[in-house]
Amino acid sequence: MRKVAILISLGLLVVAPVIGRTETQSDIVELASQLDEPLQARKAKGVVREVDYANRQAVIGGYVYDFGPPGLPITVTLKDGGAGAFELLVPDMKVEVVYGELSLSRIAVIVTELPDDAIVEH
Repeated sequence: MRKVAILISLGLLVVAPVIGRTETQSDIVELASQLDEPLQARKAKGVVREVDYANRQAVIGGYVYDFGPPGLPITVTLKDGGAGAFELLVPDMKVEVVYGELSLSRIAVIVTELPDDAIVEH
């Protein structure tokens, strides 16, 4: 988990020079750059309810997750074990998300698709 927390912090700092990001993403990057310690990595399971590809956000288990601008190091693994991408997330997909939480957003770093028969709360 420590590696994930470091990855979140570094990923946020790497994307700072990206042109064309939204104000929310800019605020998140700014806030993350001011942290004295890496973000705490957390894990949750849920059902993808909605995906906003243009703003790189998804509602999973009732929470909005920010996937940041293209270039943020995010790992998506499909249930068959194959590599995926944010753009392959679809509604009704069951997933496990590893994320860092800031006051403004939950920032997803690792998303793993779960089997169809997996039990998830939301």
